[in-house]
Amino acid sequence: MVAVNSHDYDPERVGLSALLADVAGNVYEIKMIDKIKLLDIFFPRSWLSAFRGPKYGIDGIREMTKTSDQRRPLIGAIVKPNIGLDPRTISVIAYEVALGGVDFIKDDEGFVQTSYCSMEDKVSYVEEVLDKAYEETGKRAFYVYNITADKHEQVIRMAELVRSLGGKHLMISGTYTGFGAVRTLVEDNNINLPIFVHTAGKEAFTRLQDYGISAAVFSKIWRIVGADEVLTSAIAGKFHVDLTEAKRQIIYLRSKLYDFKASFPVIAAGLHPGSIKAACDFTGNDILIFSGGGILGHPMGTTAGAKAMLQAVTAWMENIDLVEFSKGKPELAQAIELWGVKKLIE
Repeated sequence: MVAVNSHDYDPERVGLSALLADVAGNVYEIKMIDKIKLLDIFFPRSWLSAFRGPKYGIDGIREMTKTSDQRRPLIGAIVKPNIGLDPRTISVIAYEVALGGVDFIKDDEGFVQTSYCSMEDKVSYVEEVLDKAYEETGKRAFYVYNITADKHEQVIRMAELVRSLGGKHLMISGTYTGFGAVRTLVEDNNINLPIFVHTAGKEAFTRLQDYGISAAVFSKIWRIVGADEVLTSAIAGKFHVDLTEAKRQIIYLRSKLYDFKASFPVIAAGLHPGSIKAACDFTGNDILIFSGGGILGHPMGTTAGAKAMLQAVTAWMENIDLVEFSKGKPELAQAIELWGVKKLIE
């Protein structure tokens, strides 16, 4: 545990960069230390007053998705494959998923814009089909646009472009763009869109039990700098699982932290309709679940995959056995037949 003296690090003129370079810097270089892990940092209220925290947070995202009353787990789809898609193809996927009732559709963390898929074209095509799906279903799905870039000015330019073309949600790969990029986005009053922080790469710092930095520390800081949603460690599926650490991240994102709004914890990686009960038993209602293959790989198609995920959420909300609930619901039944019903330890 590390406590900081607010007089030693100016949060406005310097911020977190110098602080972390000190408390989580050269100590890792000392020859005689081979086991050391930063588990938490306590920030005084006076120091954190320089930070805005999430603009939307859980309650704002609930209002955006019209789930404030129901407070069900939110469902999102990940566009796959993660490279090689042109704007029209992405828009077709987005449309089909939106028809299934999901709350969000997002870019993969490795895909931003390319010579064959400009941000302008992608946003234009996608927003057009999402409006069409909304007119047909009455349910609004939001696309989460990846604006990751090395230069902060480029991040801002892409964010402004997304907003100007009708986009309503942003995503950034925070581990490698840094806390400052997210803080810059949050403090730009011209943008004012929700921000999802993807944390790909964090396990390089967090995975070892006795060395590095706790993932919960990263989650706390992402919330402080303003992330509305934060990808936590995996709790099931194909990635490394540490349920204790995942639980700490969820707690740090949702629990009381001075006057900061709570951030939505996000889980992903190998999840499908048969994973929903185990995942939601662990996380509770205030969770955003993203799935790629678990939606797009459904044998009846993408729209059916989205419907199956929502049906699994309904079964969990109503405390009905998933297999029993799938009777008369071919989308869910076929998902269970293909992927089975999973437990967290699997």
